[in-house]
Amino acid sequence: MDVERVRSDLAEKGYSYLPDLPPTADFLGECRRLGRPMAQYGGELVRDIKVDPRVSRDQVSAYNTSELTPHTEWYEFPDLPPRFVALRCVTPAAGEGGETTLADGYRMLASFSHPRADWLYSDERVWGSAGLRYQGIASEPSRHPILARHGQTTVIRFSSTDLLANDDLVSSYIQHGRTYFAEKHVAIDIAPDAMLIWDNWRMLHARRKFADPARHLQRVLIGAPAVTG
Repeated sequence: MDVERVRSDLAEKGYSYLPDLPPTADFLGECRRLGRPMAQYGGELVRDIKVDPRVSRDQVSAYNTSELTPHTEWYEFPDLPPRFVALRCVTPAAGEGGETTLADGYRMLASFSHPRADWLYSDERVWGSAGLRYQGIASEPSRHPILARHGQTTVIRFSSTDLLANDDLVSSYIQHGRTYFAEKHVAIDIAPDAMLIWDNWRMLHARRKFADPARHLQRVLIGAPAVTG
């Protein structure tokens, strides 16, 4: 992996796609070059994302074949979200669908107008996760502002379904994000052994529905970037 190219892509457009990694590449080892991998729900550093027949198609979940709506990762937990999300394709979905879709949340914010928009940084909101609760992973909602600053960097939290509030500011934010995503997203069909990496503090992501239950990705969540220089 050309780390400098990846960092340049992440700074410029918020994501980097690497289609030409050799099949023998160490996925976790490559991710470590960008920062510290974070333990996921079961403590694993590499999590398999594939269809689980126990998960209903009616659930919004990465573990079925249904569409995923725009969101950022890790809003349902009390700690700082991962900086980067990395996906590697083991087996792509045959037929149509299954693409990962991305849109620039910073540009979405720049186009958001509301008299109380500054409150996105200060008002704590309640976040849940119906999909994770269904799997017995997250049982208690967490509380965070929608936007936060970590050093000089803005951290966006976004969910189309799990932001548990119904006031005008939140409704406007969610609707604006959905509309922006529908108009501006890019779709990436990750090839076998390729990697897609994005800035989770910046980008909204989703997934198109698909039919092939053999689809199999692997995911690594990366915390603070590695120190360079």
